[in-house]
Amino acid sequence: MEHTKADFNDYQETFWGDFSIKHKKSRIIRKRFHIHDHFEVMLILSDNAIFKVADKEYPLAPNTMLLVNNMDLHYLSLKEDIRYNRYVLHFRPEFIEELSSEQTDLLGCFFYRPFLDAQILPLDESVSRKFQQRLDTLQALQDNTGNKEFGFDLETKFLLGILLLEINRMYREYHGIENETSSKVYNLTFSVINYIHKNLNADLSVESLAKSAGTNLHTLSSSFNLVTGISPHQYIIKCRMTKARELLEHGYSVNSVCTQVGYPTLAHFSRAFKRDVGMSPKTYSMQARR
Repeated sequence: MEHTKADFNDYQETFWGDFSIKHKKSRIIRKRFHIHDHFEVMLILSDNAIFKVADKEYPLAPNTMLLVNNMDLHYLSLKEDIRYNRYVLHFRPEFIEELSSEQTDLLGCFFYRPFLDAQILPLDESVSRKFQQRLDTLQALQDNTGNKEFGFDLETKFLLGILLLEINRMYREYHGIENETSSKVYNLTFSVINYIHKNLNADLSVESLAKSAGTNLHTLSSSFNLVTGISPHQYIIKCRMTKARELLEHGYSVNSVCTQVGYPTLAHFSRAFKRDVGMSPKTYSMQARR
């Protein structure tokens, strides 16, 4: 079945509101690569889970936290059929952005990716229990839909902000990130990354990105290499190819995908896709359907 742009959002994981938290114990695991327009924090409590992101695969120990942004093509699977225990927190980045400051970016752990296992944060058991308690508190606030007590909406946002603050601190310690990473250089990179993610079908030349960010090509390029480990041009291609693979796996036509990921011609898109993935988009689509 082929999809068009009109039904682009039909298959996506969606939720209403600014955030969603669930403590799940089930055998149902999505076994198809996907991305979503919100950010995801997962606390894995069971053994035998495997996290797949793009072309990499990681076996997960219990008490592992996963930090997934809106361009991480991923899914989870299990080595055996067991009840799978995990917390799943989704939130829209816009919901939390205003709590960040120039010195402290609460979304930094979702974007700072110059290392291979960037989405993975192992926790010791005591820290994991503390986070479970915080997530239980958030879920209780979410589930109390009739709560009209003064300030309940801000309480939810503040608790989520504190949770992300602690995650960022542990993330920076685990990966050896120095305090200097809170500089304007990183805030510049995060703002451009956000713009790229939201405008994949637009003109995303490095020159236009630098101009819109009020900087020059050299500053933007050096910032990107420091934060992501790759150039802005490579990052744009990575995001477009990630989105293209997801759409093709969900049955979208090659022509539709070409338009949605911002390529001016089908020939240009096909060349870029084959160079990045190793096969044509048509072949990739046929293999995904089988």
